[in-house]
Amino acid sequence: MYLDNFDPIYSCVIDYMHGICLGVCKQLLTLWFDKKNKSENFSFFVKCNDVNSFLSRIKPTLYATRIPKALNELSYWKASEFRNFILYWGIPILKKELLVVESALLLFVENYQVLYGERFMTLNVHQLVHLTDCVRHTGPLYVNNCFIFEDLNGYIVKHIH
Repeated sequence: MYLDNFDPIYSCVIDYMHGICLGVCKQLLTLWFDKKNKSENFSFFVKCNDVNSFLSRIKPTLYATRIPKALNELSYWKASEFRNFILYWGIPILKKELLVVESALLLFVENYQVLYGERFMTLNVHQLVHLTDCVRHTGPLYVNNCFIFEDLNGYIVKHIH
């Protein structure tokens, strides 16, 4: 695809994996459960064992084939594991009503800097403001993503000598 023909709607699909799964979701899970943040007001470090116990009991479905790793292994999680956390076994914070989700995301982004500090206010967090527009244009996130293409990229790279 040439940049002069680039449709911004497709960037929503790409940003879901990199911006949301590997960006915001990874950052939040790290902020909430990393030992170095245990003195912060937003920390859930004391709940790590409970969450790890929950994750270890999960039996993946057809759509979520990876067995969840423990929170202390976040640096080894793949984008699909963050996606699975968001869509299947994470705390359900998004409701199905798009307007409610849009309001919640706007409020979340507005308060993110206050909650976590200015240095963690990234482009990926800002992209959450546009997420509901992407859903309106392309459909639900679980059916519009580039995970299969990332897997194919890995397959292609393995065959290049």
